[in-house]
Amino acid sequence: MFGMIGGFLSRWLGGGVGMVLIAAVVVIGGWLWHSATVARLEAKLAEQENITATTEANRDLWMAAAEARQQALDNIHQDMAAARAANAKLKARLAQKDDAYQELQRRIALAPAADDGPVAPVLRQVLEGLP
Repeated sequence: MFGMIGGFLSRWLGGGVGMVLIAAVVVIGGWLWHSATVARLEAKLAEQENITATTEANRDLWMAAAEARQQALDNIHQDMAAARAANAKLKARLAQKDDAYQELQRRIALAPAADDGPVAPVLRQVLEGLP
């Protein structure tokens, strides 16, 4: 089939010079097509490299923000642990004070009437106002 086409073209174009011209046109056309395809692919590659660079920069920003938030969260956890420890210590001190206060109230309630005496009205109001 190709032989027939080649033979026809050879007779129509006048022999070997025509064939060389056809071959040159085919080669130049192929080279132009190849060059255009390579240029298009290089443009796509450059675009993708830009997208990749932007994505990596955004990723780095988000990672830095995430690390800062993680550090803030760790600080909050440490503050909470310190607050819970302080709360427990305060509760223990309040329990001790409450025990001492209960002991004072018991001693006052069990004191004999002979130990009772006149008290300044201001002091009596304060003492009676205590829980």
